[in-house]
Amino acid sequence: MKPTNKIVITLCGSSNTGKTTTLKNVIDKLERKYKVNDVEGEFFVANDRLVTVDIDGVKVGISTGGDRGKGVKDCITKLLNKGCNIIITATRSKGATVKVVNTFCENNKYKLDRIKKSLTIKQKMNKEECNKRNKKYNKIDSEIVFDAIFHHFE
Repeated sequence: MKPTNKIVITLCGSSNTGKTTTLKNVIDKLERKYKVNDVEGEFFVANDRLVTVDIDGVKVGISTGGDRGKGVKDCITKLLNKGCNIIITATRSKGATVKVVNTFCENNKYKLDRIKKSLTIKQKMNKEECNKRNKKYNKIDSEIVFDAIFHHFE
């Protein structure tokens, strides 16, 4: 079944909480089953990805960068121009990136689905233990985002 609405799914959270890593995990999982296409372009951060994937005739776009309003706007606009029915992007919890997405949804008739990023552990334990727990949280959050994509097919 195809989604009846165009949808933007945001993974929102403070800086350095693993939003980009989480969305890259989603892309990795999609690549195991579908052909994922990287979108050409320049990004604010070299590690960011902008991809599209066709899932049963529905075009899904994912932008991993979400810390700057202009970057988010440029990327989701590219995904709109690529014909994506579902757009997933990282955003901060408040401020410019949230405003950009809200305006985009209003102007382009997309429904908005927000997912809040789990907290990241940064204190009171050794670095190795922090990394281990954060990796676990990113994996859990990536499953939530992955499920959200397919929830909109029901």
